[in-house]
This record gives sequence, C-alpha cells and structure tokens, in this order.
Amino acid sequence: MEYPLYFMGLFLMTVGAADIEPAVGSVSIQNTILLSRTATTPVIHNFSISVLCGNSVLKTYRDDGKVVRPEWAIGNKFDSFVATADMISENEKGELRTILQVMAHNQSDSGIHVIQKRLDCEFQNDSIISVVKYSYDGKDLLYFDMSDVQWVAERKEVTAIVEGRNTEKFTNFFQSIFFKLMCLGLKTLEECTDDNIQSPDINAFIQNSYKPHRLLLTCMATGFFPKNITMNIRKNQTQLPSEELRSLGVRPNNDGTYQLRKSVEIPDSDGKDYACYVDHMALKEPITLGFKYLRDSDPPRP
Repeated sequence: MEYPLYFMGLFLMTVGAADIEPAVGSVSIQNTILLSRTATTPVIHNFSISVLCGNSVLKTYRDDGKVVRPEWAIGNKFDSFVATADMISENEKGELRTILQVMAHNQSDSGIHVIQKRLDCEFQNDSIISVVKYSYDGKDLLYFDMSDVQWVAERKEVTAIVEGRNTEKFTNFFQSIFFKLMCLGLKTLEECTDDNIQSPDINAFIQNSYKPHRLLLTCMATGFFPKNITMNIRKNQTQLPSEELRSLGVRPNNDGTYQLRKSVEIPDSDGKDYACYVDHMALKEPITLGFKYLRDSDPPRP
C-alpha cells in the first residue's frame, strides 16, 4: 500500500503544535481534484487541499503555490506548504481512473469532473470520531466505516471498488490507525481557537405589524465569528423560501463580531407554527427557537 502523501504532509505540519488545547467541535482536511478522463490515465487539471474548522474553510493550499484564506482566519503558519499533484501516488491515480471509468455515463466523456476526498475529525470530550469519505461531482460516493474497519459504497457504481478494498483487511486496519493519528494532529490547530470563534446570541421575537391582523416574526443572531452562518425561518419544520424573508444580510458589530436578522410577516393566527433555525460552526448542534413576544404589551390585536 502507498501512503496518502497529501494527508501525510498536513499531518507532519499539524503535529508541531502539540501543547495547544482543542477548541472546536470538528476539523477537516479536504482534497479537491479536477480531472478529466483519457484511455490510460486521468489528466489532473487542478489540485488543492483545504483545512476546515467546522464547516468553514480555514485555508486552502493551491497547486499554483498560493494560500487562500477567509478574512476571519488569522496568522500565516504553514503557508510555505505547497499542494502539488505530485503528492498523489500512482496507486491513487489508478483509483481515480477507476472511479472515472465506472462513473462516466458516456465512454467518450472527456469533460472535467471533481473528486473530493475528505477526512472529518470530531472531538467529543476525550474521544475522537473520524470519518473519511469520497464524493464525485458533489455527490457522496463511498466512505470508510471506522467501527467496522471497512469501506462502504454509497453509489452502486463503486460497489466493485469497495469490495476490492475490503479484501485488504490489514490495509484497512492500517488506514483506520492512520486516520486517527491524522485527527490527533489536526486537534492541535491553533488557528481554530476560542479566541477566533464566537458563538451567536440568538433571539426569536414577535411584534405587531403596522398592517391590521399581521405579525412580524424576527430571527436574530449577534456576536458570532466567523461570519459564515445559516439562518432560516420555518413553518411546520419546512423552511420558508428566501424571497419571503426580509434581511440586510450579515452585518459587522463594532467589536469585530457579526450579526444577522431575518423577518417575515404572517397572519396573526399563524404565529405558533413558526420557528427560528440557526447553525454556526461554534454551535455543537443547530438551534431552533420558537417565537415569543418582544414585550408583554405586544399581544395580537383583537
């Protein structure tokens, strides 16, 4: 078996900060490969490695030597690292070719496709849960089941690939250990600290609209960082279309954090059916709140 060198490179980088306490629920490495199919080998047009804190990209190493990071990511540690397609072993290139062959609906298909390999590490107290998965053109393809120490197909086209991998019991066992070691390294990423990540303060309130027999529901989150956040208003657990909501988008606070509010106007007889849904990387799980009147003096109009 050949080592997954692009994971190994980031592993060697991350283990250098061993005394730093973990501060986020999950950290991930995602490898993105843009390639097309030929008769003998996949042609790799672009290769990049992204490091994610939760679901937000901390930085992306591109094969042109550039490092891309969002505004909220501070520091430049490890920016000398360069992601190159040479990190993909010949064995892994063979796997990429096989995936392209089984997923192509047209044998003459020479278009550009995207294959992603992602390692997710979730930290829960003293335990680590790691998941490795592949996707093809944005759709789940296969993943490694750490509990059963075997690969699982999520598309019937890759069943033969998965069966072949699972015949290599020792290789699968070695990979399960390697993935856990990778997560131990990622656990020390100092750029994913509590100093950089702030949890939102969330409120969901009701006010009388200026229109008769109408209520204004407002979902508000403030004090969060980074600015990536998911917010929607739901009726009977179904998300309302964005065009029905009022919002000025994510706005900065004067302390460097952000705020977001979304509102919708509804009949005053419908208030109890609605809820405010918010998800952010600082939250252990999404929060859903029912709406309450902003003041005691704001009952529905008779």
